[in-house]
Amino acid sequence: MGSDEDMRGTFVMIDGLDGIGKGVFLEAMKDAALSEGRRVFDLHAYWRTHNLHPSVSEFMDADIIFSSEPTYTRFGRLIREELIRKGTNYSAMAIAQAYALDRQVLYDEVLKPALSKGIGVIQGRGVSSSLTYQPLDAALKGEALRLEDLMALPGNAQALDEDWVPNVLVIPTVSAEEAMRRLAGREEQDDACFEKYEFQLRLKESFEAQWFRDFFAERGVSLYYPDISGSEADTVAIATQLYRQCFARES
Repeated sequence: MGSDEDMRGTFVMIDGLDGIGKGVFLEAMKDAALSEGRRVFDLHAYWRTHNLHPSVSEFMDADIIFSSEPTYTRFGRLIREELIRKGTNYSAMAIAQAYALDRQVLYDEVLKPALSKGIGVIQGRGVSSSLTYQPLDAALKGEALRLEDLMALPGNAQALDEDWVPNVLVIPTVSAEEAMRRLAGREEQDDACFEKYEFQLRLKESFEAQWFRDFFAERGVSLYYPDISGSEADTVAIATQLYRQCFARES
């Protein structure tokens, strides 16, 4: 991954259908990191308190940073609160551009400085979401949006650069029906326009398609598709084991 490969931190990305339990995955991994005495910097907590990204000096002592896309500040907040809200009708390209811009700022201000210093990153969603959600969104809206156009957006191109792609991409799997059931049972509803059965069904096909697997494998990314159709305790156990595999301490 470039001349500083030995220095770069491990980057794990968790993606997949809405409502499948990515938050459970992230929380279980954070608990596992804390139980080992790792110094954790949780961007979600920082965003809630400060409504902006931290300065480099604020996270340089961390061992692992926990993050999500879209972020909860600036462009990410605009995406969550306006662009993908049910009842809105923004074009797929407008939404894709907003995601890419939010991603570019996150990488420039946090992820790249952290990874360059050997800090690990565990993140919910990322460029893998844009390559699946946005083309499907465009197709359902009767718009044309090529994968090549998405990849060319600066924030996406940066995230797909060999220096910054995740080491591991995890796509937890359940049926689309189970994902919708879990969505309906959540205490906090995102009210996002993508949370529809037809969309989730086609999205599942995209995440599990051979082109998607090949796309990331060709970039040196290891892909995992754990079955999390069991209980939440089962998901926690799977996430904890994966954390230990990805961040095993040197003896």
